[in-house]
Amino acid sequence: MVRRRFFLSLLLALSLLLSALGSLRDITTPLGYWALWGVWALAVVSATWPVFGVYWERTIPPTWVWGSFMILVLGMGLSAAVNHSVLSLHHGVKIAVIGVCCCIAWRLAAGLCWRDRVFILRWVLVSVVLVFLASKAAPYGYYIDLGSAGREGSFLAWPGVIWKVGAFFLPMFLADMLIRPRDWLANGLAIAACVFLVMIDGTRTGILVLGMTVLAFGGILAWRRDWSALAMARPAIVTFVPALCGLLLLSAGVGYLSHGSGAGLSTSRLAGAGGVYMGKAGALVETAARPITTTRLGDGDPERLKLLENGAERAVGCLPMGCGFGSTFIDPGYGVSMPVHNAYLGALADFGVLGFVGMLGFIVAAMVAIRRVLRDQVVGAEDVYFVLASAGAALAYLASLLLHTFSSEMSEWGYLILMLAFAWLPGEACKVSVSP
Repeated sequence: MVRRRFFLSLLLALSLLLSALGSLRDITTPLGYWALWGVWALAVVSATWPVFGVYWERTIPPTWVWGSFMILVLGMGLSAAVNHSVLSLHHGVKIAVIGVCCCIAWRLAAGLCWRDRVFILRWVLVSVVLVFLASKAAPYGYYIDLGSAGREGSFLAWPGVIWKVGAFFLPMFLADMLIRPRDWLANGLAIAACVFLVMIDGTRTGILVLGMTVLAFGGILAWRRDWSALAMARPAIVTFVPALCGLLLLSAGVGYLSHGSGAGLSTSRLAGAGGVYMGKAGALVETAARPITTTRLGDGDPERLKLLENGAERAVGCLPMGCGFGSTFIDPGYGVSMPVHNAYLGALADFGVLGFVGMLGFIVAAMVAIRRVLRDQVVGAEDVYFVLASAGAALAYLASLLLHTFSSEMSEWGYLILMLAFAWLPGEACKVSVSP
């Protein structure tokens, strides 16, 4: 029992790492990346096979989840047939495989309870931070810096990828902060690490998701009037600020020691006041603060607006069956053709009404999970907060798709699948035994 639970924990960590380090796909090639997911799927099936028949009916994804996959795949298949689009069929097959992986992930989540899940999330978060710092300390080519855009990442998690683990894990650590105030140090550091990853990435979507998470968190506390839990979580909140500052300074220091990054920002200005060492210290602090002071939220984006306008026109013009994958591709001014940066409009234009309905089904699945726990009058505080956190993380992912393209990669869907599984398998359901 203990060994199998440990094995399931490792498999959960592997699935989360494959999603968090999504740029691994560029190194292993897409086929190699899918092969890694195949090995993971076989390992999960092997670990849960002894009780496959006994508990399958209790842990199969709900209709809202598998039904959404079926409708989406059906829409992609019909669009492929009508438009003779091989690409639509190709991506439809990939989404179907992702649906199978969803069923397998459900089995995995069913064997682990909240404490196990949060523990694994922490170690995955630590791994991503360490990979980033190690890549920054390594020779050129491993650390990714987009320069004036103020965006950083690693060769395993580029800017645009690395923020997701921070933004989508954050709700779970906020919930654990309230449920287990004794773990104030671990949760305070984890929350700081989540914000750190979003800040260094610099993507506006990640910052918006952080803001929505904090607002939702405050709204839940106000609704439950659970101010005593917040008071007990004060040590974790107090730990967050110095921990975040420490991570930013550490990142800047690693960059300076490895590549001289940021060394000359303030040296000349401060040298007369206190010498070259004070100048370097000022430069280090200025570099550390750059991810916070350079948010890009106020920047306009006419290119994305052009993509959005074209996507809306194509979506209306391609009703009801869609025009096949890639129908929204245009060059908005970047010098390269791109699809609309809105997965729902993209699905409507490419795969028609069925594709659009399938995408909306996942939103309903997350909301129904929230409704279930709120309607249950006897559910404990642990389930309430963790279900709201995991379903909220799923909704945050789905909200981010309003600003991102439709994807058929497991590195993107992995977050949604696992967070939905956590939300639908709370309490006793998540404690389903996996022993013979």
